[in-house]
Amino acid sequence: MVDIELTGKGGKVIASFPFPSSAKEVTYSQFLKFEHLHRAKEDWYNKHKEKPAYFETAAFRLEYVRHVIKIVEGFTGQKTGLGLFGDPVESFKQWLGVRKVDISKTEKTVTAIYANIWKVLLTYEKPSIKEGEAYSFDYKGKTYSLSASYRDALTNNLRFDSLTTAQLIEALEAARIYEMHKSKDPEHKFLFTTVLNLVACLALEEGQSFPDKQSDIDRFISDRVVYFQGLNMEVCQQVKFFFWQHYDSLKKNDSFYWFFNPPKQILGKMEEAERKAYQKQAKKNKEVSKRIGHRYIYERLLESGAFNGYRQTPHQSVRAIAANDALTEISRQNAKL
Repeated sequence: MVDIELTGKGGKVIASFPFPSSAKEVTYSQFLKFEHLHRAKEDWYNKHKEKPAYFETAAFRLEYVRHVIKIVEGFTGQKTGLGLFGDPVESFKQWLGVRKVDISKTEKTVTAIYANIWKVLLTYEKPSIKEGEAYSFDYKGKTYSLSASYRDALTNNLRFDSLTTAQLIEALEAARIYEMHKSKDPEHKFLFTTVLNLVACLALEEGQSFPDKQSDIDRFISDRVVYFQGLNMEVCQQVKFFFWQHYDSLKKNDSFYWFFNPPKQILGKMEEAERKAYQKQAKKNKEVSKRIGHRYIYERLLESGAFNGYRQTPHQSVRAIAANDALTEISRQNAKL
């Protein structure tokens, strides 16, 4: 972090505050605030882009200033007040010419801060494969890692440690619930909680195990969502990327084909009573899935009894087994239908 100032007329310091020098120092909540406010600015701009004359008016300049101020205040948490707005053209000329973040050498204006927000966010590096390593990050003096299946997510190969069934299901449930409500989440507050849920499910300390009792799982995730609220954008983006890449790699694996593509019964070849019974059961399955989401996987595994004895109880067993083994078992069952 670097200490910066915002000045007003006559060089008077209006505000002084720390500013991130890289994406690793930007909290995820900061990033989501920026994304929300920037999207509002883009929507406003696109609304008028077919009317070029508008961009020559005082109304455009005033609205532009308002949007930039909102973004800077939202990102920094500081009120700009009487701070100088600055020249946006000059600020972005510098931004284009010098990629290295060194805000201490820029003008102490709102537009200079705005330009440097972009500089900082662009220091974020997309995931890359590190030979033999799982993705890890440090937070509050501790080191957390995703399983070595992180590399599988990048290469679409299943060679390393699997998530447990409970880890996969709880992460999928967080994502499913978000999908149901994202249209009502314009400020990304629910997205923030959802990604923290993913981190809570997937990132573990060395030697730490994910719980296998539902009451313990619920408490474990709830406590960790609160604990991880100060995570930076880089970690959260990496974990979100990993999870969806990992899930996509599961869908592409032949061992799980019948899990993701259960065979459809040919209703026309059934007897009337059999057809009605099948349709009734299919309706019931859909209703159950709607109520309990991906936890229906537990029910399928308990019915098969294939993993009884892995833990103290059947319920603990189906939560603690490797997700890859669980998907293989259900795929095998579906293939027999």
